[in-house]
Amino acid sequence: MAITATGPKARPVLVRFRLDRARRLQVSVVQVSPRCRAVGRFAVRGRAGSNLVRFGRRLQGRTLPPGTYRLLLRAPGVTTRRVTVVISDSVRLSPASTAAARRRNVCTAAQAQVLGGTTGTPEPESSQEPGVAGPAVGGVAGAQASRSGGDRSESVDSPASVSAGEPDEGLGIEAFTPGRLADEVPESLLGSLLLIVAVLLLALAALPRVAIPGPRLGRLLGARRVELAAVGASLFLGVLLVVGLA
Repeated sequence: MAITATGPKARPVLVRFRLDRARRLQVSVVQVSPRCRAVGRFAVRGRAGSNLVRFGRRLQGRTLPPGTYRLLLRAPGVTTRRVTVVISDSVRLSPASTAAARRRNVCTAAQAQVLGGTTGTPEPESSQEPGVAGPAVGGVAGAQASRSGGDRSESVDSPASVSAGEPDEGLGIEAFTPGRLADEVPESLLGSLLLIVAVLLLALAALPRVAIPGPRLGRLLGARRVELAAVGASLFLGVLLVVGLA
């Protein structure tokens, strides 16, 4: 996963995981490149089933500098899980640059021990672990994802800034970004219908008056552009929610 400053891929990273029962998880954030240091931590009240944690470039009111970071999710009786996130000031990051940045780690073994073992190589996933289940089922949720049933979205003071990337292998944790929407929507009939209507409404709102046949229809659409755009945007957010809960 990579967080960029701006650009079309600038959106929050969504980390999705499953729990066998309600648990309170501690999430620690450690920078492993170009410096080795503990950045902060926060708590997540997880529910039984699917959960979402949103992570962006701001943590506890502070903007994180460029570098490579490890997110550590842990709770009593649950195997520790890690996710690597790359933060960059670049507008775009190539897959090769992202992969190279994710491998950077300047922490020594002694520093890793002091930081609670959050900087080392992820341990393999256990198929019999009692807590975090994996891998997470498919689905997409955007920055506006809300909770329903077993899904819970926890905001971590995140701006809308993240590009798609890859989660650590064998973690039971899967990262989701709105860029995967096109892959997930066809699996949901309701999501597909809402997306079609949303696109049509947004297209009508953006249509120039000279392209509208008939002056009466042109005046009507011109007077209702804001309403059409608002409804279209709301339906698009509904698509994110429906697909995320599918």
